[in-house]
Amino acid sequence: MAPEAGAPRTALVVDNTASGVSGGLPPAVTTKLEDAQQRGDALVLVGVDGAGAPPSRTIALDPAPGSNSQASQRARALALECVPTWARGDELRPKGTGSRILSALGRAAEDKPEEILVVSDGVSNSGELDLNKQQFDADPAGLAEALKAANALPPALQAQRIVWSGLGDTSSEQRLPQSARTSLQKIWQSVLTAAGATVTFDSAHAPSAGAPPAGLPSDPVTVPAATEVRDGCATRVSIPASLLFAPDRADLQPEADGVLEPIASDLKSDAGATAVVSGHTARYGDAGYRRDLSTRRAQAVVGALSERGVSTARLESVGYGAERPAVNEFVDGRHDTVAAAKNRRVEIEIRPGGCTR
Repeated sequence: MAPEAGAPRTALVVDNTASGVSGGLPPAVTTKLEDAQQRGDALVLVGVDGAGAPPSRTIALDPAPGSNSQASQRARALALECVPTWARGDELRPKGTGSRILSALGRAAEDKPEEILVVSDGVSNSGELDLNKQQFDADPAGLAEALKAANALPPALQAQRIVWSGLGDTSSEQRLPQSARTSLQKIWQSVLTAAGATVTFDSAHAPSAGAPPAGLPSDPVTVPAATEVRDGCATRVSIPASLLFAPDRADLQPEADGVLEPIASDLKSDAGATAVVSGHTARYGDAGYRRDLSTRRAQAVVGALSERGVSTARLESVGYGAERPAVNEFVDGRHDTVAAAKNRRVEIEIRPGGCTR
């Protein structure tokens, strides 16, 4: 049913792109919808798309306003049961490649809703906020400030209340490590705060119906991964900082085990092998702080390799801060956040026995 004229609004942003999980709505969203129905709110459904205007539709949550009959109560219960079907329906399926989540939030805010409910993995990879480029260990405050300076934050988000469910819940084929999920929350917290909104993140997960529907446009997620390069007789392993550490931290995340265990095994298999572990940061903040952070991160990796049976006599750690960037962070005098993401890393140069470089 069409909503009554002048009825207050509640908005529900649902991400049906291929990177997320499909299925029902999280319990927190269902509870919020029940509250909205009791208030007499209309429901603004907004989809996430990679191109063009976000798809949307507005429906009445209360099919029988003012009536308390048993038939009316059944109709209200049925309306709530139908919301997941409407939210996952064809009208809200994306047409373009990628995810422009910030645009969908801006569209939802245009109706000045009482609250914006969001069900999304949060991996925006198209438009003004492209986390495939900035990476998940981007400086949250710096990224938010850059978006604000570029007038990329939707003005309608000012003073909006947002409840976000499913952040970081990507599909099994594109699963994010926990460190990336933690960083993702900090990024959205900073971005939405800079836009003037308040956001609460719900940790409960929605029930999943398995893989996303077939035929959706491409929605790639760049999952952080270590790379290896041969350098003479040595091998240099470059590990994105987001696989090992939370932003501005030097204590290893639990998932660092899966990255460092194979390296420790390689070192133990060659009794003459040695390794130099170097920490590198982006060019943010004080030079002394950057060097200290990179040093502590390199030391943490050496400690982890030692705990896995590699003698400390065969390991060396050094922190370079931002002195040895992998790429230039400044183009035409402007700081490039995409380049900065590539510079936040730990490198392990493994020298086999007999390698004297």
